Amino acid sequence: MKKIFFRRYLSVFLALGLSVSCSKVLLAQTQSAYDQYMQLGYAATAQRNYSGAFNYFQQALQQRPGDIYASTAVNNIQSYIKNRRQATLGFVSSIGRPGRRQSAASRAGSCVETGQSLTPLTPKTDPQLTTAAYPSFFVYVPQNSAQALEFVLQDNTTNRELYKTTLKPNKQSGVVRVNFPNNANLPSLQNGKEYAWSFSVVCDTQSRDKDIEVTGSIQRIQADPNLAIQLEKAQPRQRAALYATSGIWQDTLTTIADLRRTNPNDLGIKTDWEDLLKSVGLEKIASSPLL
Repeated sequence: MKKIFFRRYLSVFLALGLSVSCSKVLLAQTQSAYDQYMQLGYAATAQRNYSGAFNYFQQALQQRPGDIYASTAVNNIQSYIKNRRQATLGFVSSIGRPGRRQSAASRAGSCVETGQSLTPLTPKTDPQLTTAAYPSFFVYVPQNSAQALEFVLQDNTTNRELYKTTLKPNKQSGVVRVNFPNNANLPSLQNGKEYAWSFSVVCDTQSRDKDIEVTGSIQRIQADPNLAIQLEKAQPRQRAALYATSGIWQDTLTTIADLRRTNPNDLGIKTDWEDLLKSVGLEKIASSPLL
């Protein structure tokens, strides 16, 4: 009786094993060569095997010439390999229009320490890309005697204000983070739409013409499905490399900022943050603390 039971069990096991194997083969067959190369490229990127990733992304681009996902990955990886002597994480701005990263000067005296500038943590092109429905924004704020800090997010199409918040100034210079809160009363960013934002140092609440302001724009996008597959199984630091390779600035920055907050003594993460900022010309504030 035991032998009969064992044979039946073994038959079922082998049948199930064969079924699983066949399913994997069929799944592989249904994937295009493009998808396979992209997934291999992202997997290599997560391991920071950039030369291997570059080859895979190039092969994906050969399968689909002009593809935006493959082209962006190739450009970013190529730039990284070129400058990799010291950097551990870099970024190449996606094709866009020139942004205004310098603060607008006030007409009267400034409440910001001389020699320092209010600076958004953005590349030199607009818009910044994100996959988040409720993203975070980062601005370097110099030492100041401001009465308030103000952040405003609005719909670029309708000029409708979506979110406005006032922050208490910190006398220390450093990077300020503003979260667009996931709140039932606030609409999420829509895919494909562009939004404008501004951050102001309010020197005098009774005379707003003295404000010092920086602006930017952000666009929510749908992530490459092949990238999404890799992101699901990647560790946070690996996700930062994946977002950077895909040209998604806001998610790259937020991921590394979160890691810095939870791992303040991790030198690898600190280096990632500094190298990321240096790669977009923000070396002067790369070592500034997160406030």
